[in-house]
Amino acid sequence: MISEEHEMTAELFRNRPELARELLEGTFGIELPEYDKARTDAGDCTDFAPVPYRADAVVVFLSADILHKERFGSDVVMTVVVEVQRKYKDSKAWTWPLYLATLRARNKSPVMLLVICPDEKEARKCRQEIYLGHPGWVLCPLVVSPASIPTITDSDVAAQSPELAVLSAVTHGADPAKGKDILRAMHDGFAALDPDKAYLYADYVLRMLPAAPRAYLEELLTTGTAKYRSDYALRCKAEGRAEGLAEGRAEGRAEGLVEGRAEGYAMAVLDALSQRGVAVPQEAAERIQRCTDLAQLKEWHGRALTAESVDELFA
Repeated sequence: MISEEHEMTAELFRNRPELARELLEGTFGIELPEYDKARTDAGDCTDFAPVPYRADAVVVFLSADILHKERFGSDVVMTVVVEVQRKYKDSKAWTWPLYLATLRARNKSPVMLLVICPDEKEARKCRQEIYLGHPGWVLCPLVVSPASIPTITDSDVAAQSPELAVLSAVTHGADPAKGKDILRAMHDGFAALDPDKAYLYADYVLRMLPAAPRAYLEELLTTGTAKYRSDYALRCKAEGRAEGLAEGRAEGRAEGLVEGRAEGYAMAVLDALSQRGVAVPQEAAERIQRCTDLAQLKEWHGRALTAESVDELFA
């Protein structure tokens, strides 16, 4: 099952296709051909085979140049396949070339593979060259790892690319030296976003952060008069996520552990699983939230720190 981290990272590219260009240029120094606009494309890479293949996100860069379209039969000047890969899988050596070949033929354009990997060790595996057999035909994935995600501490930069600021916050928001500056820059940059999108991004970052930086971000989100801040607080209260966030969502999780509240432990279990990228089906989440046995919740919390699946949690 796809984790929240996996899906939300792909969603950042779907919401703002320009994020692909920013990472390609900022991380690898790759300049794209001249283009007029960027948009997302269908990620379906299956033509006639019965087995479906689907990329996480596909970004196409388009030219308004009529001569280009007449020459190549397409207005696409570059196609970028974005794959979110928490752990390397040997099967990717077979499917990634398929994605590129299929989309190259469909869009009649050059193609590139951009892999987003939140783990440095796994990123090294993702960077392995893929030999396709034909002499000189080698695929070298372009892999963005935590070390190459920029630390955005400037509010203006965050406003120009809120999605990149979200990646920065998720990756570096817990940094003792720069974490607060990164979270504040992202928070200030949200003022340029539609409230719905700001709410979505803020909630995602909160779920990915440990207790201390989460509490700091919550304070930023629930103070002041900005529209998205008040909108965020009202929505959280309506959803019953805490007793109105004024008391602090962190209180229900961090302080809830100290006070021995079942609710606090349940939230801590779900947080631990989320931060490690473990998928939690709705039925399992409800089972955890309904539990009032503190001893059981403490045991689950201990297991959640190392479990690779929900089955291991309940074993």
